[in-house]
Amino acid sequence: MTSIEWLRNELIKLNIKVDHGTQVSIIRIFEQAKEMHKAEILKAFDESQECYYQYLINHKPKIDSETYHQETFGSKDINGNEIKFIQSLKQPKQ
Repeated sequence: MTSIEWLRNELIKLNIKVDHGTQVSIIRIFEQAKEMHKAEILKAFDESQECYYQYLINHKPKIDSETYHQETFGSKDINGNEIKFIQSLKQPKQ
């Protein structure tokens, strides 16, 4: 299950009543979000291949995951607050 699918399921559990037009718009938004998420995953995979290649050549990582995330997606939320990377998801450095 992707984070987008999880969010959709959690919102469904809230059982918020909306009219049909709004429901159709929400479905379209989630479909677009799933496509955007897929593109992000594919881009991250492709870039990881490049990073691995650079690691083999230079014997050091090209970039760490937190820096990649900040450069790719930004490090502030819509209110301008600093977003901290979830430490439990961060892979241990070797």
